[in-house]
Amino acid sequence: LRCLTQSLPYSALQEALGSKSLQEWLSVFSVNDLRLMLQEAARPYVFCAEIKARLWVRNGAVMHTQAMQYQHDLADQDLLTIQLSMLLLGAHARASAVEAEP
Repeated sequence: LRCLTQSLPYSALQEALGSKSLQEWLSVFSVNDLRLMLQEAARPYVFCAEIKARLWVRNGAVMHTQAMQYQHDLADQDLLTIQLSMLLLGAHARASAVEAEP
C-alpha cells in the first residue's frame, strides 16, 4: 500500500480536481478500495497514539522504540495515504450526489 501511494503522480491528481479527468481517478479507486486504504493507513497511526498514551506500557521500552521508528520512517507515507483516500472519497461522494440530482 505504501509503494502504491508513493508511486502515484500527485501533480496529475491536483490538476484533475474539478475537471473531467477526475473520473479516471475515480474509476481506478472504488469506494471500497479507498475505505480499505484508509483503514490500513490509519491503524498504525492509532497504534502509535495508543503507545504515546501509555496504553502499551507493560510491553516495555520496545513499544516506545517501535513508535519512534514508525514516526521516523513510515508515518509520512501513511499520512499521504490517508489524505489521498479522504480526497478521493469526497470526490466519489460529490459525484454520487450529482448523479442523484433530478
